[in-house]
Amino acid sequence: MIMAVQSVLRSSIKKEERNKTNEVLFYIGCFMMSAATFLLLYSIFNNIYYTVDINNHYNFSPFFITHYILCFGTLGIALYLGITYRNKRQRYIFVCGFVYSLMGLLGGILDLLFGVLGFVNVCITLGAIMTFISYEKNEVQTKMENRQELERMKTKLMMSQIQPHFLYNCLTSIIYISDKDPHATKNALLTFSKYLRMNLESIDKNSTIPFQQELDHTMAYLSLEKLRFGDDLDIKLDIKDKDFEVPVLCTQPLVENAVKHGIHKSESGSGKITIITNKAEGYHRITVIDDGVGFDTGILESLGDNHVGIRNVRRRLTENAGSELLIESAPGKGTKCFILIPEKGNCNEDNGN
Repeated sequence: MIMAVQSVLRSSIKKEERNKTNEVLFYIGCFMMSAATFLLLYSIFNNIYYTVDINNHYNFSPFFITHYILCFGTLGIALYLGITYRNKRQRYIFVCGFVYSLMGLLGGILDLLFGVLGFVNVCITLGAIMTFISYEKNEVQTKMENRQELERMKTKLMMSQIQPHFLYNCLTSIIYISDKDPHATKNALLTFSKYLRMNLESIDKNSTIPFQQELDHTMAYLSLEKLRFGDDLDIKLDIKDKDFEVPVLCTQPLVENAVKHGIHKSESGSGKITIITNKAEGYHRITVIDDGVGFDTGILESLGDNHVGIRNVRRRLTENAGSELLIESAPGKGTKCFILIPEKGNCNEDNGN
């Protein structure tokens, strides 16, 4: 069992990082432990190691020392390999291998001192339990870290998909007004800078942010879109509730979808965006409404990469705040998006706070 554990731990080391001498020792250890196990089982039938008298006492033969030589040799090799590779493994892997081997060595010494065969089994079992606990603890921690890293990577991907087409339009609009209205150009550049800063800051935010901050980001986006659409884009705010937190980038992508896929694709190329917040049945509700072309909500599951924003918003709401996104739409009738954020008590419970 000890060499089996070492085999698993050995597999955690890249092949190119393995030392040839240590590889030879590993296989020698496997052979020695296999030989010790075979001889111990064989002794049941020919008493090569020990006999059991009528009082159920073990009587060891002189040849029994061979079993200890094989076992202690294997344990020594296991400990040596654990120490040698300690810098090439994760800390918990080294601890697992070292503790498990050390417990087996301790059990063997106790067996040798007291002349019984029970201590080694008890110590190896305890070592296996300690190894399992350490492994499970590390697995939980690793999964949490991987999930957070995946979340950060998906946010960066979303940011890269939000920005490129929008940046060109913004810069083109600012260039267009620069000769006509320097003051408006200055304000536009300040808004553009604010928008970019908020985008960059949002990449490193893994938790929720105040809704006011998300609203400021959304309004910076709409202000830049107004440069292009002018009076063709009407914006209405009805903010009755803003004392709550939301996952980063949950409202702005919905508003961008409303402008890009709703209003911009309408026959007139104009329309209205309405953002409403209020409390409703234990939730903070954010409503984003556009009177654009609308769409059949049945195609949401088959949307391509151009509509990754909706999928990301829904996922982030579900994973980061225990919330949900509801969408109502129909061709020619515009779209309504509802973000439901549990009130503080429920939200904290969902987040494990």
